[in-house]
Amino acid sequence: MYKKFPVIVAITFIIAFAAVVSGCTNPGHLVTNTVNPGTVGENSTVYVTLNPTPVPTVVIPPTESVSGNTITIKGYQDNTATGIQLNQGVYVVQSSGDGSALTATLVDSGYNGIALLNTGSTSGKKLVVVNDISVFAGNATLEVTSDGSWTVTIAQQEADYATSLPQEMSGDSSSELVSAPFKASAGNIVISYTLSMTPLQDSYVNIYNIVNGQTFYVFPLKKNAQEGQITAIVPSDGVYIAEIDLPAGSSYGDITISQD
Repeated sequence: MYKKFPVIVAITFIIAFAAVVSGCTNPGHLVTNTVNPGTVGENSTVYVTLNPTPVPTVVIPPTESVSGNTITIKGYQDNTATGIQLNQGVYVVQSSGDGSALTATLVDSGYNGIALLNTGSTSGKKLVVVNDISVFAGNATLEVTSDGSWTVTIAQQEADYATSLPQEMSGDSSSELVSAPFKASAGNIVISYTLSMTPLQDSYVNIYNIVNGQTFYVFPLKKNAQEGQITAIVPSDGVYIAEIDLPAGSSYGDITISQD
């Protein structure tokens, strides 16, 4: 018995020591996995990183308000506004945003897309002519791509606020010039222009009847001409509005619309 006792004690000690080293005797011990001794190291602890559950992005729909003949739509980042009522006539559409770029497209009831502002711009003004030929009246949709907040106003032009000629406009070639509604009689109308630099290509003056959206032909502003006059024939007495796209290379221009 005496000779066997040390052996039993030794075995008991070895078992107890192994239990302490492995942590099995600690009820609060966190059991971890081990990796192959040939990779990191024997009994190396593997730490597992748990990815948090993604939080879904909440899209806040645009807000729309109507005051008289003006519709104001405000939104944030990429968004769509539906149910915009367009009647026959001419609208001035203005877009602005606080992001680095803004693209807005108005889709009419006939699913025709009308680009209002190109990518890279943060503000602009453009005419939308609802004539039931190329652009149809009814419920329209505004589609906006932006990385910030934005505002789009869609204002139908009214004959009650028309001014008398002459009318003057100024601006640079990066944006289109839009006049206020003006009264004109049947007969000749004159558009005079002065550009700060020599234009590289022709450009046009488009004049529309604000009631029905009908237009009449206007000869272009000619390339290589920094100043000049063009004449068009107004088909009938009425209220009109002009949109002028200054030619590339002109930098800046002054436009006057007059009638004798």
